[in-house]
Amino acid sequence: SISGTQFLSQTHRVVKDRNQLLILPLIKHNENEYFISIDQRELSEPLKLKIEVLPFRDMALQKNKSIAIFDYEMLKFPLVLRHWRQGDKMIPLGMKGSKKISDIFINLKYTLPQKEEAWLLCSGDEVIWLAGERISDRFKVTETTTTIYKLYLE
Repeated sequence: SISGTQFLSQTHRVVKDRNQLLILPLIKHNENEYFISIDQRELSEPLKLKIEVLPFRDMALQKNKSIAIFDYEMLKFPLVLRHWRQGDKMIPLGMKGSKKISDIFINLKYTLPQKEEAWLLCSGDEVIWLAGERISDRFKVTETTTTIYKLYLE
């Protein structure tokens, strides 16, 4: 009766998720890390991303989970795109303290497969984006920002 409990067969797994059972094929998840260099402007795998580096002018920043905008000067390259690991945390936009990524998953009601498929963008040792969901408050655009780093999740 515990959410996240798994039962395995030769070809599939059954996962208990809140009030339902998920029957999923056994798939080895990619444990690779993908690096984004300072001059890279797109990524085709594992996520399709378009990247722009732009001068920051007083523009209206749209609230779109598929777009992440960061203060370029705060970033340490290469950026790393990877899956969630136990103990990962970030400071979600608008918060003062850090929050475990696992707690963010719980709040978003992610299923186990969604957690396994989620991608994190990291700058140095810090998570700056739960791709398609939340950016880090520490890397947000502020009034002192001169250049922005903009990612479009396609």
